[in-house]
Amino acid sequence: MNKIITFCLFLVLCALYTTAATLPTGFTESRIATGLDPTGITVLKDERVLVTIKSGRILLIKNDIVASTPFLTIPNVDNFNERGLLSVLEDPSFATNGFIYVFYTFKNSSQNTSNNRISRFRVVGDVVDVNSQNVLFDFDNLSSVGVHNGGGLAFGLDGKIYASIGENGNGGHAQNLNVLFGKVIRINADGSIPTDNPFYNTASGKNRAIYALGLRNPFKLKAQATTGKIFINEVGAGWIEEVNELKSAANYGWPNIEGPISNQTRPTNYADPVYSYNHNNGNCSITGGVFYNPTTVQFPPQYNNKYFFLDYCAGWIRYVDPSNNFALSNFATGVDRPLDLDINSSGSMYYLARGGLGGGSEADNTSSNEGELWKVNYTGSGDVSIGVNPSNKSVAVGASVTFVVSATGAAPLRYQWLKNGQVIPNATGQTYNIQSVLLSDNGSKYTVVVSNSNSSKTSTEATLNVFVNTAPLATIISPAIDVKYEAGTSLTFSGNATDAEDGVLPASAYSWYIYLQHDTHYHPAMDAISGIKTGTFNIPDEGETSDTVWYRIFLTVTDALGTKSTVFRDIFPKKVVVTLASTPSGLNLKLDGANITTPFTFIGVVGMKRAIEADNILKSGENLYSFTNWSNSGTAIQTILTPKQNTTYTANYSVSKSDTLLAVADAYVRGGTNSNTTFGMTDANVLLSKTDADNERTRQVFLRFDISKLSEMNSSKLRLFGKRHNLDNANVKVSAFGVPSQTWNENSITWNTKPANDVLKLSEVIVNAEPTSQGQYYDWDVSEYVKTAKANGANSVSFFITNPEVTSTYIIFNSKEAITNKPQLVVTFPSAPLSSENEIKSNEQVILYPNPFTESLVLNTKGIYSIYDISGSKVETGNCDGNCKLGNQLAVGVYLVEVENNGRTQRAKVLKK
Repeated sequence: MNKIITFCLFLVLCALYTTAATLPTGFTESRIATGLDPTGITVLKDERVLVTIKSGRILLIKNDIVASTPFLTIPNVDNFNERGLLSVLEDPSFATNGFIYVFYTFKNSSQNTSNNRISRFRVVGDVVDVNSQNVLFDFDNLSSVGVHNGGGLAFGLDGKIYASIGENGNGGHAQNLNVLFGKVIRINADGSIPTDNPFYNTASGKNRAIYALGLRNPFKLKAQATTGKIFINEVGAGWIEEVNELKSAANYGWPNIEGPISNQTRPTNYADPVYSYNHNNGNCSITGGVFYNPTTVQFPPQYNNKYFFLDYCAGWIRYVDPSNNFALSNFATGVDRPLDLDINSSGSMYYLARGGLGGGSEADNTSSNEGELWKVNYTGSGDVSIGVNPSNKSVAVGASVTFVVSATGAAPLRYQWLKNGQVIPNATGQTYNIQSVLLSDNGSKYTVVVSNSNSSKTSTEATLNVFVNTAPLATIISPAIDVKYEAGTSLTFSGNATDAEDGVLPASAYSWYIYLQHDTHYHPAMDAISGIKTGTFNIPDEGETSDTVWYRIFLTVTDALGTKSTVFRDIFPKKVVVTLASTPSGLNLKLDGANITTPFTFIGVVGMKRAIEADNILKSGENLYSFTNWSNSGTAIQTILTPKQNTTYTANYSVSKSDTLLAVADAYVRGGTNSNTTFGMTDANVLLSKTDADNERTRQVFLRFDISKLSEMNSSKLRLFGKRHNLDNANVKVSAFGVPSQTWNENSITWNTKPANDVLKLSEVIVNAEPTSQGQYYDWDVSEYVKTAKANGANSVSFFITNPEVTSTYIIFNSKEAITNKPQLVVTFPSAPLSSENEIKSNEQVILYPNPFTESLVLNTKGIYSIYDISGSKVETGNCDGNCKLGNQLAVGVYLVEVENNGRTQRAKVLKK
């Protein structure tokens, strides 16, 4: 029962042998290369084809023949799970400089770390000069998770390199501008970072390269040569696959939004996918894509300028029309795990099928070397064309064997198989299977006649070699059938194998590999390990957080004559019910970076790390709430291990005291011929904000608030009531900056006399109220700016409001002279009054400054302090004597500082730049 030759005893592994793709009439295909473990394909402008191999090689195909010498072999490639050598990109000036760019996962063995890397190489003839490597960009170090790695590369018309990277199995990374995960970056061809990148002035270090965010697993990028558009193929999670058009600073919504937005809260600069599709009918993973814009258009006109893309699970190639509302059309079906595709300058299409022709099932893929490269041409003829003839087979008596043919032509195609020139009754499919071969079948010759109404073709002969040999018997001993696993633990596997001819098989006959099964697809979890009868596998405690997962452990044994048997065992996880609650109920929290509303219940795998987050200040209805504590005593931002029992984690809040300050001065200024005009009085009831290419129409806003009577505070929000003046532009961005000067006068301020503003943006909102509405309040978080100003002895604060992007729409805000809905600075205070014996005197108030900081953070009061990183891990602690410098050794990022002072604990988020 455990023989690979009798796999149909294992229902899940009994997929029919995959046949050739079904193409539209007039198209033919031919198989160019086999035995691949591919990740991507790039066709150079001179029509040489490069195929990236996961382990670190690039193959060269020239004139549709695979070169015997690898084009390039890169050392120190980490190819665990979804990592490896992922993409290669041709320089626009390749003909003169010979440059290619490679995206791969670099393994630093000395530091036991791995990170994705972009390197440049020089091509000399038909090989790469291995000594020419120039490392251009290193991404952040990867966690132990091997999923959601991304790996796309594209050149823009601006001459910049765009690269996509996944969120490394942590959804929260996608919205965090302090890490590179879940982003598209933009760099110069020499690896430097362009100064016009959208976050260049607000980020630091490598994070200045970020160009777009909010992505889960942007597997491939593809640029259209004629327009410069770049499409992102974004692999979804539970139900939607996306094609996104790359835009500067765009936020594609993950992990809060998957697919087109419905009722979720839009993040700043949110962009819907230009095309998306659901997981019905076996769809699960969008992989490669390409625009059909060759130098010579070979396909019929309806295919020109279309965007072709693939689905890995459903096995199809389709295309959409970007100029016609992305109307969808089918192109090819029946491809076994299509992975990537590209077009040569002559108009031919190449595509990769990771499962190959006749792969049959995942269990045949122990070494992941079944991938194939295919070429599609248009002939315009409906005549039969045989792209792949049936191949010779050698099997043991009693084994099952399948012959496969690949043919194209006008439908319907008819097949008739022959044995030794004689028709085989009922053998009329693309495959011919013999369930149990006989010794008398040895030496038989098999052919197939393929015909349609136009023509008929007969394949070449395939010879069947039959030998006497019993397949080995393999048995998995451990883990036991009923064992359930916990994340973060070790799993021991062992087995036995015997063979009728060879007896007990030695360890050298064994090969083990493990898949992480997820819904209807799988991820490699452990690459094949040979030569052992027993071993261990460390189950990750982070990565895929779905509960619809399990591990499938495969054992393949091979006898002395090469006959194999494969068996597997499924090991399922221990699961619990976890609830996130709040007091009061109905508040918004975050789970793994995604917004949820309490109470929220999910099923989790025991031992998996999950990130839970409670904001320090929340607004619900008319009330403001201050975070007090989690029921498990953890910090506001923390990482929990999914417990072994059903558990509820409650974020406790209390109603905050607040005060609303009204502006003491406000005005707007205007450029151009009005640069000497004062609008603080002439348009006293409104404040106008707009940025225009013509300075004449640009407006900027200034406001000032008196903070002299403020004491200790939790948060501050600048609130302006406004709306768009017309419908020309939706979702207009408006930014707030600090203004150091407090001496400007609303009765005399002009464009020419306005005070300078700080460079660091405090906050940004999207104004979307329609002109026909009455408008609404928009809030900018200015907490740290006001705290720092107060700590430095300021009695007032000023703000500068501007639209960062050119737009034909200006925003109308109410001024302090308006009858209602005036500008406000809403300040919240600690919710619980202190008892007299614990009252903190004014000179003992906890003050942290500056924030953001670049080197050290100053704490000006006595107490025990602790600093936690975004995962909730304590990274620094100490006892302050009243004037301490903290955080010198911290990396760039967001942290939570907790100070115990006179019996009370105070917390604040800080940013190190």
